[in-house]
Amino acid sequence: MFQTLFKQFVDHNGIVNYQLDSFNYFVENGLQNVIDIVEFINPEIPDIDLKIKLGKVTVEMPSVRESDGLVRNILPYEARLRNLNYSASIYIDMTEIVCGVEQNTEKVKIGELPIMVKSKNCYLYKKSKEELIELKEDPYDSGGYFIINGIERLLLLIEEIVQNKMILEKKDDTFWIRVNSEKNGFNQKHLIEMDKYGFITITFNNIKKLPIIILFKALGIDKDKDIISLISDGSVPVVLEKLYSNFYNVDIKNQEEAIEYIGGSLRLQKEYRKNRVTDILNRYLFPHIGQTSDDSEEKIKYIGKTVLKLIKFSLGLIPEDDIDHYANKRVKLSGNLLEDLFRSIMLGRWGLIRRVSYTYQKLIKRKKKVALNSIIESALVTSQFIKGMSSAYWIGGITGVGQKLERLNSIKTLSHLRNVSSPLNPTQDHFEARQLHPTTFGRLCMSETPEGPTMGLVKSLALMSSITKPLKDSKKNEMIELIKKVNK
Repeated sequence: MFQTLFKQFVDHNGIVNYQLDSFNYFVENGLQNVIDIVEFINPEIPDIDLKIKLGKVTVEMPSVRESDGLVRNILPYEARLRNLNYSASIYIDMTEIVCGVEQNTEKVKIGELPIMVKSKNCYLYKKSKEELIELKEDPYDSGGYFIINGIERLLLLIEEIVQNKMILEKKDDTFWIRVNSEKNGFNQKHLIEMDKYGFITITFNNIKKLPIIILFKALGIDKDKDIISLISDGSVPVVLEKLYSNFYNVDIKNQEEAIEYIGGSLRLQKEYRKNRVTDILNRYLFPHIGQTSDDSEEKIKYIGKTVLKLIKFSLGLIPEDDIDHYANKRVKLSGNLLEDLFRSIMLGRWGLIRRVSYTYQKLIKRKKKVALNSIIESALVTSQFIKGMSSAYWIGGITGVGQKLERLNSIKTLSHLRNVSSPLNPTQDHFEARQLHPTTFGRLCMSETPEGPTMGLVKSLALMSSITKPLKDSKKNEMIELIKKVNK
């Protein structure tokens, strides 16, 4: 009975289809999402109103450039034999806009992306067993890995704390609410903290332990009465008592003084304080709510709810969250990891966008004609993808993401492709994180974990578990409207 059920599950869901779906989503949507965030490159040429508009992203099928300059298609088996990358070219439509007038659009190659075997951009996609044998491939191979310099490599599933959710924790006499606020791949950690005296502070970006009352005033709520009404309606008097102590320790009267206080704590020059602090509050304070000044009202409401929840937590009216409960965790797949890496390659300190802008400025100063194809350092994008997937280090300080695929036997290979790793440091104890949690039942294997320092931190998906696909925007909007109706 179980064998029949498992066979039906494998035929319908596959063993590593979640990785293939994630990579396909990255190619079809993730790359474009990053480019849409950039939208324009502004070289800042004196006396010239110039910008470069970035348009549609396309990824071709895997190919290789031979020593004689010939570009031709390449199959996985050849990449393995010749120690090559199984990768495909990435193109972006670029349009120069001079003084508001769009010029001709060029399709520019920005680099090469390693292609996951058996994804939609792979020549093995949806091939029958007979066709796979003709292409010199194992007909039972699951795919879900990459071929880099002839070596089969995978991106490990990474376990992380759920984003955009309040998580309540207690340590000694201190109460915390942790929020990992994420928008478009940008993740900003927030820590709202209450000490044993009831004083509440917030830490985010480079702002450390800012009194919550000062934050309210910096956002434009000058009157203490308005701050109190945002947090509590007065139905629970003990909540108000906890809140009142925060006003006695703060001697800030209005928004201007609050901004000056924050700017001073960050050691900003006086002439730049207002603009810089306003920019920080817009961009880095709960970015999942919004990143413009128009979103301040929603942020104020959210902070009020957060403070109320923290006070109730300190009074024992609501329980502490279990950080190891799987409702408070998510699993990052290959597509999510590659989107983070691509965003870093494009928008990093010396990423492709800044390099293009610098090169354009340099050529204009030398009075040379600029061709978009000539100023794109495609080797940069290619090398950064290869380096990230071949080394032990990933952006964000995560280690052990890119690994060589185990080929000891077919069972070991499938197991390796379904491993889930925690970002916690294996050299530290983390006893609770290593223990078996009841909520992992049916999701993670109860027995499979390695011996040694990574015991309990590296796990494996259960035999018949699967990972859901991301919702389309239309479905998200339907769910949001349904939740609003239920809460009325």
